[in-house]
Amino acid sequence: MKDSEFKVGDIVYCTLLGEGVVADVGEYHEFCIEVKFKSGSTDLYNADGRLLEYLPRTLFFSPTWIHEGSRIRPSTDGLVGKTVLVQCIDEDGNWYHYGKITYQDDEKIVLEEYGFEETKVLKSVISSINEIGDEIGL
Repeated sequence: MKDSEFKVGDIVYCTLLGEGVVADVGEYHEFCIEVKFKSGSTDLYNADGRLLEYLPRTLFFSPTWIHEGSRIRPSTDGLVGKTVLVQCIDEDGNWYHYGKITYQDDEKIVLEEYGFEETKVLKSVISSINEIGDEIGL
């Protein structure tokens, strides 16, 4: 297992779940960083702060939100060409997309997702959109 920069008691921020505290740092499995969030949920991360090995890092030491879900639809203005994490909520539940916005119009954005083909996302289901910097190793 890779050494982790996270320590028990650290206050951390997940781009998906918000603020939390590192509750445990294990040694025997890949996803060894246990975080308990203010919302009451708990999740596991690898030593790099990733929920899944093939996804970008989502766990940081400071907030990374540029838009939070609210009654006002998040703006995608100025994000074409940027790498983003998009959270969507519809009748099928809560889901996420990672990728670079290649196009947008009044109804949708188009993402070039990592490892997948282009994905069209209707703006009407976007609950939050977060710009993700290059430092997370995409």
